[in-house]
Amino acid sequence: MGLLDFIFRKKSTTETRTDHIELKIPHTEEKSNNAEETNFYTPQYFNLLNERPKITDIFGRRYDLPRYSDKYITKEGYKLREILLLVWWGKAKTGRKSTIHIPQYFFTNYNLNAERLTSQFKGQGLLVDTNEKTLLTEKGKEIYNNYHHLWEIHAIKNYPINLDLDFPNWNKEKFELELYKMELRYYDEYISYCKKMIQFFNSFEKPIKGQKIYDEINYYMSEGNTSIAKVTDLYEKISILEDKVYSDRRLDIYDFQDWNVQSDSDNII
Repeated sequence: MGLLDFIFRKKSTTETRTDHIELKIPHTEEKSNNAEETNFYTPQYFNLLNERPKITDIFGRRYDLPRYSDKYITKEGYKLREILLLVWWGKAKTGRKSTIHIPQYFFTNYNLNAERLTSQFKGQGLLVDTNEKTLLTEKGKEIYNNYHHLWEIHAIKNYPINLDLDFPNWNKEKFELELYKMELRYYDEYISYCKKMIQFFNSFEKPIKGQKIYDEINYYMSEGNTSIAKVTDLYEKISILEDKVYSDRRLDIYDFQDWNVQSDSDNII
């Protein structure tokens, strides 16, 4: 199932918790800019900020990962990023207008001179101009059929892709499944992080001066509740994809983090 299987635990005998916790902060008089505030900018606070989970750590990739490396060797002799341009021409089954403006991302993301490469494809018998349209030849269609998945990789928006890393073992449904699992792990860790931050702000001696700490508690309660809703949505998506990808296996019920943090509202003055 892959290295992310460990985030799914054994089936729980209790129902999955999906309820939200609402934090209600009593009205406090508006204070001037010079009003005294309880100081929470302590070394512990800054250490906690550094503990915030990062999705790139879970991805194992940075968002500035180049979209190609040219390390994959094709039998046709083209680079994958070059074949991606051919795939773009072939995606329109009735052909594209020969005068169409080729998208700028072939230059900005893939460092291609798309117009010159298109001329090369035509000279090598992969593309042909017919009735003001540019179409794949039979030879071009053969290459297109072998590499059309490049477009699925290119189209991914919320994950740092690399054509040469991802194409060899590409399976769209498996990729989506693993991506949702990684997102689920992130939100699970973020819920724990929000809980820790709320505990930190609730640890200050009462009465707390000013409004800032209450605003921070309110913020992390909202973030935690939003993340719970996201986890619920991701769980349902993963269950569906599990059925599609692994028809002989079912996803165990996800054991949510205990999300039962309350503010010390009784002590608020």
